[in-house]
Amino acid sequence: MNISIPDRLYKLLALIGLFLIGYSFYYMDFAEQKYFSEIDKHREIRDSVLLAQMQIDNEKDDLIRISDFLSTKYSVENPLLISDSTLVFSRVLNGPKNNLIVSDSIETIWKSYKKHKFQLNLLTKKLTFSQKYLDEEENLKKNYFSNYMEIRDIGFTLLFLGVLMWVMDIPSINREKNIIKQKEKLYSFCQSCGLEFNSMLKYGTNKNKSDNYAFCKECFRKGKFTNPNLTKEEFITNSLNIKKNKNWLSKKILKSRLSRLERWRDNHL
Repeated sequence: MNISIPDRLYKLLALIGLFLIGYSFYYMDFAEQKYFSEIDKHREIRDSVLLAQMQIDNEKDDLIRISDFLSTKYSVENPLLISDSTLVFSRVLNGPKNNLIVSDSIETIWKSYKKHKFQLNLLTKKLTFSQKYLDEEENLKKNYFSNYMEIRDIGFTLLFLGVLMWVMDIPSINREKNIIKQKEKLYSFCQSCGLEFNSMLKYGTNKNKSDNYAFCKECFRKGKFTNPNLTKEEFITNSLNIKKNKNWLSKKILKSRLSRLERWRDNHL
């Protein structure tokens, strides 16, 4: 994989700017998604607390109603006492038969009531912890946004400077291209190896050290080919061997393309 390094400052600034903008938006979105995830968890726990509270209230009403009914039916003292909205169950371990019947009947309901009330207390504590985590996550999100918004602003600034420098540099770029075109034909690919010119693959050089816009520096230096004894057939064979995993059609197209390169077409051997 070839990575092209920008050959002009404005390209580098614009590239860095775009990277910083994308980087900042990615992590700002990450922080926001994490915060909303904590909100969903908090709401789920809160709903569980509300449902558990409704269940406790319903069991409490049933417990009071059944206790009153049994106490009246068996003509005994109600073992369930209500004090400031708090239930107190006085279990009877010995005594008259009717008292034991009422006490044993209520005890089963009482155990279920106490179990669910304990679960409600656990959920309430969990809700408290969840609120604490939610507040912490909100503060982290604010810090993330503050830091990455600064990075985003730097990115936009660099992008703006890059575009501005590019606009200002357009006339000189056009003049440079016109000069090249006036001197000789401008190629996009090296006319020896067929590779595309870029910031990594530079032009070759003539005898007077000027740029040669037909061949790359790997193939042509100081007015001479770096491999002058290489024949057209050897070059094509070597290129096809590199692409040995390709199908026959791809190889045929490659062979035809390489044969049209200036060095081999004009027989610069």
